[in-house]
Amino acid sequence: NRQILINFRESTYGANRNRMFSTKNGDEFIIGTTTFTVRVTSSFLEQEKERMMPVEENQVAIVEEIVEVGDDYEGDADLVESLGGEIGETNESLFSKDALKDPVKRKKILYILVGLMALWILLGDDEKKPKPVKKSKKEELSTEEKMKKVEVKKLTPEEREIVDAYYILVTQYFNEENFTAAINEADKIYAITPSYKDLNQYVALAKEGVKKLEKIEQERKEQEKERLRKIKVEELLGKAEKAVDAKKMDLATGLLDEVVSLDPNNDDVQRLKREIEFYKKEQDRIAIEKEQKIAERRRQVQALAPGKTYYLQREWFKAISKLSDFLRSKSIDEDLRKEASEMLNTSKTKLRKKVSPLLGKAKSLKEGQDLKGSYEVYLDILKIEPSHEEALNEMSSIRDKLENRSKKVYREAIIAESLSLYIDAKEKFQEVQQISPTDSEYYKKATEKLKDYLD
Repeated sequence: NRQILINFRESTYGANRNRMFSTKNGDEFIIGTTTFTVRVTSSFLEQEKERMMPVEENQVAIVEEIVEVGDDYEGDADLVESLGGEIGETNESLFSKDALKDPVKRKKILYILVGLMALWILLGDDEKKPKPVKKSKKEELSTEEKMKKVEVKKLTPEEREIVDAYYILVTQYFNEENFTAAINEADKIYAITPSYKDLNQYVALAKEGVKKLEKIEQERKEQEKERLRKIKVEELLGKAEKAVDAKKMDLATGLLDEVVSLDPNNDDVQRLKREIEFYKKEQDRIAIEKEQKIAERRRQVQALAPGKTYYLQREWFKAISKLSDFLRSKSIDEDLRKEASEMLNTSKTKLRKKVSPLLGKAKSLKEGQDLKGSYEVYLDILKIEPSHEEALNEMSSIRDKLENRSKKVYREAIIAESLSLYIDAKEKFQEVQQISPTDSEYYKKATEKLKDYLD
């Protein structure tokens, strides 16, 4: 359905007045004995009906078709006069409520209506433009403004139907805030005519709407991006927390680096990094202590090694000496102290068992006045245990006695030799060897003298 509004302007006493009549599809009106029925069809609407939004029954879209008659309009004066005289003469009385009750005036109104409809069909929607007023040079349009000024194209009835349909879509899409679709429909109108009604305003507002929607969409995307970023940060922080708890610090550090790239000022990152740093320092301290312990253990093992070596070689006295030195150290691992103590006790036991028989023999020889024999046994004891106190003391006492006796016999041998009593001298030297310890000075002298008597 299409509702047509017919508007004409009449001038009376210098004032402009608008009168408007409307018809729609299916309306009937009678002029004389003739009945008129309004039928509005559009081939364009038939083609585009699949794309257009359906409307409720009896819903109409109002399109105003305005025909303005200016004060200086003269072209159709005869037509106006033939339809009822000058418009100014009919003024208020012709279109008042009382005039509608008058059959003659009502007939004139119908004549005027039909005449204006015919005029609308002939002239279309284009309004007669007022004569341009000459402007001064200052008021003349610039070249750019002249380029923007476009002469309105006169449309054929078929083009007008198409443009009207597109215009309806423009307004519909605009009201639905589907601005892109509204602009696309407006472009179709611009392809037919460069200007139509307030289309330019719709397009300008639609473009602003597109910009606003684009801005809203951009903000939405930024918000979505921010939301996803926060989700990613929380996910990475969760993994980093678990990695820190599991002492997987390299993995945690890598995850925190990713978090920093997304959120440089995240407080949780700083907290976790402090935990990682503390853990690493603690691990370094533990590693240093471990190395120190290893080094100390190595030192203790090396300190124990000599005593253990002598122990394995069954050199009990030397083993006892080294093991005793080792055990005098303050910081010794308990297992090494225990091992050294056991080897020391064993060495002392073994040494005692080896020295005890020799010590008894030395005492027996001394009691039998075999001082040299006793001395020699004590000497063997000192070879086994150089620090044996009893052996050292007894040897010192026996050496003094043997030294005096050897000295006396050696002098007698020298005197006999000087008297050429070589046989007596030889016997004396041999006696010195017998009574002197092998490590004594006289034993060595007597041995040298006896070399001269071998021949």
